[in-house]
Amino acid sequence: MPEISPGLVEFKSLWTHQNNYNRPGILFLLVWSLFLLRCSGCGKCCEKTEMEVSSRDIKRLEEAGYRREDFTVIDDGVIRLRNVDGRCYFYSSSEKNCRVYAKRPLGCHLYPVVYLVDEGVIVDGLCPMGHTISDQELKTKERTLVKLLKKIDKERAAAKLNC
Repeated sequence: MPEISPGLVEFKSLWTHQNNYNRPGILFLLVWSLFLLRCSGCGKCCEKTEMEVSSRDIKRLEEAGYRREDFTVIDDGVIRLRNVDGRCYFYSSSEKNCRVYAKRPLGCHLYPVVYLVDEGVIVDGLCPMGHTISDQELKTKERTLVKLLKKIDKERAAAKLNC
């Protein structure tokens, strides 16, 4: 049986798991990022992560057999990926890759496009391949990231009401 390329896995997983955000935008984002962003495999994106996760991200990872309390932390009401020894819970130091790459949170799919409170949406300067993000890809990922952050904010507000 032929091996499936990582790009095809990326496309299928994002399309399958994140299809409620903006289908045309996600499709464009996927196709665009498969060809332009080149990952060096350095793992900098997984160092001291502060990646917020949505309920959909958590559900997908739980369905893959992981326990929420193992891979998340709650920091001032914000649910984030847990760090272990200074790296994301899902980062494999021995393999130098993400153990849940095909099922990783949407925020990880969008990286190196991030949101900083004082700057807004930017390309993370820590990523050595950030220069491969085109202006069009940045705009597309920005729209998706803003929707994701609004969703996470709504989930946080709803959780506070239920407490």
